[in-house]
Amino acid sequence: MKSSFTKPLLVIAISLAVSFAYAYLRYVVFGSFIPENPFLFISNKSLSLAAVILIPFIISQNSKILKYGINLMVISHILMGLYLLNPGNFPEFFDGSNMMYGFAIMLILAGGISALLFFNIMGKNFIEIPIFWNTLLLILAILTHNILIGLNSWLLWDEWAAWLPPINLLSSLILIFSLGLLVRKRFN
Repeated sequence: MKSSFTKPLLVIAISLAVSFAYAYLRYVVFGSFIPENPFLFISNKSLSLAAVILIPFIISQNSKILKYGINLMVISHILMGLYLLNPGNFPEFFDGSNMMYGFAIMLILAGGISALLFFNIMGKNFIEIPIFWNTLLLILAILTHNILIGLNSWLLWDEWAAWLPPINLLSSLILIFSLGLLVRKRFN
């Protein structure tokens, strides 16, 4: 009984520690971008990566503790992201008159759909959809969110801080891996 509780907690703790360390190295130690609130910015980046790291574990283990952990991370990511959403932190999302570009609105919509699908997995399926399709749509929505955020920076590898890939690229690679796990689990 104890190991079924501590193992998911250990997975959550490791995913948070690795994500925070990576974000800190990429944005603070080696990066040149200085956000208005560095701790909140780094925490937001690391929470999003940690949540995505947990997706393959949820696909393979379906642990309630992992689900609670991932949903707390998603809620925190949304609240921090909304607080940080301004031209000072994300100048690429805003035009000269501080209006959001259409792609930025689309990435927020994709993030909102992702959150809804995350919460649906955890909740009592307030949207009645089989878990496979919910998870598939979730992965695709997060991929859309990531692509809209960072596709242009993915291709500029020579500009990556200390050759460290952007967090949304790493997240997308984990999502593609998760998609493979999901399909394999479904059809095996």
